[in-house]
Amino acid sequence: MNNYYEILEVSETASPEVIERVYKLLAKKHHPDVNPGNKKEAEEKFKLITAAYDVLSNPEKRKEYDAELKASKAQSQNTYTTQSQPYYGYDSNMTEEQKQAVQKANMEYEKSKAYNEAYYDVLKRMGAKPKTKDTPRETWNKIRSIGLTIFFVWVLFIILLNIPYTRQKLNNIYYNNGPIRMIVDFLTGNNG
Repeated sequence: MNNYYEILEVSETASPEVIERVYKLLAKKHHPDVNPGNKKEAEEKFKLITAAYDVLSNPEKRKEYDAELKASKAQSQNTYTTQSQPYYGYDSNMTEEQKQAVQKANMEYEKSKAYNEAYYDVLKRMGAKPKTKDTPRETWNKIRSIGLTIFFVWVLFIILLNIPYTRQKLNNIYYNNGPIRMIVDFLTGNNG
């Protein structure tokens, strides 16, 4: 039995939007017209991708396929599959409405997680490096490295100013170059 999720390179909890987006990318990549040197192989891959999309994009077909896939996995592993634990647990004191709210929150979390995983997988396969938000520690490290760089450049500049040869060259540059003189005067507050 073909695993259509593996063919489309998405997780089993991927949303229809993710499946459609990935299908379009893979169909474009493996279309026989785009791969003239490997037309037969591309055609077979394209047929598999299209078949997978036809099943996974239709909610009824997908439900039947998921049941078959689950049974196939259980049979091949000789174990019973269990449902994953919810991310938010149930409490014995909860009302039925609260339990439904927890179940809905779990489903939304799974949907969001699956969408993000599929999205980042597609980006990685396309060669992109998705930018994630920096943690406070990473932000602090960046600020610290910029500060240290500025400090070391300033120290190097001070050292160079105290070497007679470089001091003479810097003075020549200052006195012989009007724009540089204006910039230095502006930065040092020398307006006279």
